[in-house]
Amino acid sequence: KWYLQRMFRTVMHQTLGDYIRQRRLLLAAQALRSTQRPIFDIAMDLGYVSQQTFSRVFRREFDRTPSDYRHQLN
Repeated sequence: KWYLQRMFRTVMHQTLGDYIRQRRLLLAAQALRSTQRPIFDIAMDLGYVSQQTFSRVFRREFDRTPSDYRHQLN
């Protein structure tokens, strides 16, 4: 386990956890851009335990809430 994590970080220049978080947020941003699905549903589909947790993590990455992100595109 530790060997794979170390190798992943060497090759990808980020931890596996950071990579997974980033991929989930990119999928969330794509869903917000391309669908009108409720933010709660997007958060649950991507494995977040609550919409609040999802919104906090999303805001940290994109400097805006998921709803602000969606509204700025329209």
